[in-house]
Amino acid sequence: MNNFILIGLLQNVAILLSFSMLYDYVWVKYEDNRNIYTKIFTGLILGGIGFVLMVTPWTLYPGLVFDTRSIMLSISGLFFGPIPTLVAMLVTGTIRFVMGGDGMWMGVSVILSSGLIGILWGKLRNSNKEEIGHKELLFLGLAVHIIMLVCTLFLPSNKILSTLKTISIPVIILYPLGTMILGRLLVKQKESRNMRKALKESEERWQFALEGSGDGVWDWDAVTNEVYFSKQWKAMLGYSENEISNQLYEWDKRIHPEDKEKAYNNLNKHLRGETELYYDEHRLLCKNGTYKWILDRGKVMERDEKGNPLRVIGTHKDISEQKAYELRLKESNEEYVSLNEEYLAQNEELEENLLRNEKLIRELEKAKLKAEESDRLKSAFLANMSHEIRTPMNAIIGFSELLSNIKSKEKFDMFIAHIKNSGRKLLRIIDDIIDISKIESNQLTLKYVLSGVYNLIEESALFFNESNLNEYRKDIRIVHSTSPKLSGLTIKTDPIRLKQIIDNFISNALKYSDKGQIDVSFELDQENNKIVFKVKDEGIGIPLQDQKLIFERFMQSENRKMKEGTGLGLSICKGIAEIMNGEIWLESEPGKGSVFYLSLPLIESDEEKNDKIMPNEVTKNNDLSNVLIYVAEDDFASFLLIQEILIPTKAIIKHAKNGKILMEMIKENAPSLILLDINMPEMNGFDFMKEFKDMGLNIPVIAQTAYAMKEEKEKCLNSGCDDYISKPLDAEILLEKVLFHSKIKGA
Repeated sequence: MNNFILIGLLQNVAILLSFSMLYDYVWVKYEDNRNIYTKIFTGLILGGIGFVLMVTPWTLYPGLVFDTRSIMLSISGLFFGPIPTLVAMLVTGTIRFVMGGDGMWMGVSVILSSGLIGILWGKLRNSNKEEIGHKELLFLGLAVHIIMLVCTLFLPSNKILSTLKTISIPVIILYPLGTMILGRLLVKQKESRNMRKALKESEERWQFALEGSGDGVWDWDAVTNEVYFSKQWKAMLGYSENEISNQLYEWDKRIHPEDKEKAYNNLNKHLRGETELYYDEHRLLCKNGTYKWILDRGKVMERDEKGNPLRVIGTHKDISEQKAYELRLKESNEEYVSLNEEYLAQNEELEENLLRNEKLIRELEKAKLKAEESDRLKSAFLANMSHEIRTPMNAIIGFSELLSNIKSKEKFDMFIAHIKNSGRKLLRIIDDIIDISKIESNQLTLKYVLSGVYNLIEESALFFNESNLNEYRKDIRIVHSTSPKLSGLTIKTDPIRLKQIIDNFISNALKYSDKGQIDVSFELDQENNKIVFKVKDEGIGIPLQDQKLIFERFMQSENRKMKEGTGLGLSICKGIAEIMNGEIWLESEPGKGSVFYLSLPLIESDEEKNDKIMPNEVTKNNDLSNVLIYVAEDDFASFLLIQEILIPTKAIIKHAKNGKILMEMIKENAPSLILLDINMPEMNGFDFMKEFKDMGLNIPVIAQTAYAMKEEKEKCLNSGCDDYISKPLDAEILLEKVLFHSKIKGA
């Protein structure tokens, strides 16, 4: 049991050391600046120390514990005074009450008696100016702890005697000794603090005398980095005494950036003992924003046993006028030197300007030639484009005029086929122009879905085998030689744009081949995680000088055999491939054929949901008898075309020349569906939709426009239209959309 008591006492002694540190670093240090809040805060800290003492006790019985809080509270009353001690008594007493146990009332009474005895002792000796000695502290300890033994009467009666037998000797012998030791420690701390204060005052008098010379004084504690800056030191920079704190950074942050490294180098040399004195000239920032030259001198006054500096004292002297004179002298000397240097520099600058002008002229000449070449190429392109557009237009117009005089059904069908084929050629030219415009304006977007690669290749080969017989009439077969092992490969891609590139490769191969076969295939580059498409022909081949131009916009080969078409197809393919993070290249030898390659990143993924698909179930029955449909179209031929397409539906079709007439028709008799041309006179489609939405009618509107850009579709849908179709109209798509929206309406 006694061993446990001893361990508990040692733990408590260790905790009491924090009590002494609080007295030294808070209470004594700020003796002149104490207020009621400081005293309450100190009392709370003392209460916290008391709490720590209570949670590290020695236990006699369950619920009966002892610690050194009595020593702490009695010393607190003597040295800290009434307010902090009362606060500490309140905190520790409350905590002890909450802890409970058999010794609760004894503990609370010990807390109250110890603190009150300390407060009263301090009040009684205020008139005694003598130092608190060992004997007085010992008597205080005896008084407090005799009362502590009396407080055992608050224990349960069956534990009083046993407790007294156990704790009497330690309490009477050790606790007073602890009180005496702790009290003397606080006395010595106060004496030490007073000595330091007196020393500081002495130093201030010395510094005052030194400042009589006009120099500023600084005193640096190299351990804490605290620096005393004299009044004159601060005034030299335009500051009052309270505007600069006593920290090293106040000097550091004012040193001119260009002088800082040199100043620290000289200071560190002295601190290491390499120089007898610290000496440096540098600029310091003044309060008004200007810099002042300072002669900074100092010397280490105290070092520890290892030679590390503890204290450094020095002075600041304003040498701005001296530096200004030196600067003027230096500038005068430099002025004569600079005049000659300026003369030489001007000559050198003139030579450089001549060289620069010559270079600029050469660059302008290059730019001029490039611009002229660009204009020439664009002019050639426009001339070729005119030819390519006029050719199918000639067939369309010519065969259309002949139709009225044709009685033979065979010739009639042949003329109609030529008109359709020329129309498709014309549409492809327009599509190429739109695609190249989208690519150049970064408006071409891709729609990635999960696609079967083998089926896509097979579809292209089948299509061109059939069209070859009808359009090209060449003895050429299109084959696909891809391994059957890859027949099930699916990738995430835009199948329409991918097929556009493959079809363009095949179309070019057909144009410039007269025999043999065209091989379409693909393979996996697993090392680089890519899929490589290949179209190989046995045609005329491409000269080396043309291979560099073939993928460029507005560029065409000088080979007359290769001048067919707009010259945009491969440029469009290259643009699409780049958007798909792919690459296009070719291998060719004149007279032996060409191989076109397309490499794309291999993207394999779970199946994605496509955009909205028109439900086939809705459009199975095309009977729209008695369904009223308004067609707003300023071009009567376009209206007749729509009317002919919708004849199988048996719908009632009414024509409006513009949006204004359409609005009047709706007010008179509302239809089940509206086909709305966007570009109309008097009131266009967008203006119509603004008024139509205000009417609150639930009538589906399908926008139709010759503009094919993506933003046009988005603009139509955002205006309130339910669907969108572009011109030239696809009869099958138009019919499907009309059937769908008419039946959704409930027709």
